[in-house]
Amino acid sequence: MGDQPQQSDVSSLIRQARKAAGLSQADVASRLGVTQTCISYWESGQRSIHACDLPRLAGVLGVETAALVPPAEDPALAWEVWLNA
Repeated sequence: MGDQPQQSDVSSLIRQARKAAGLSQADVASRLGVTQTCISYWESGQRSIHACDLPRLAGVLGVETAALVPPAEDPALAWEVWLNA
């Protein structure tokens, strides 16, 4: 679907939230039990973060889950993005 947020938008939001929290990629990785490479891939858009990982990541970064997902103009589209992530 052409209106879906680009992975780079999600990646940028993850990176911005991490930096705002004052955490390194290694800090976040340690708290989530993943590798620093995984965090790097999420932030660079090389890999997509799965929807079930977003709430955990948001908790580590101290933000609401919605802060890591670009807003959609259409609420139905936003729901579809969540379901297909």
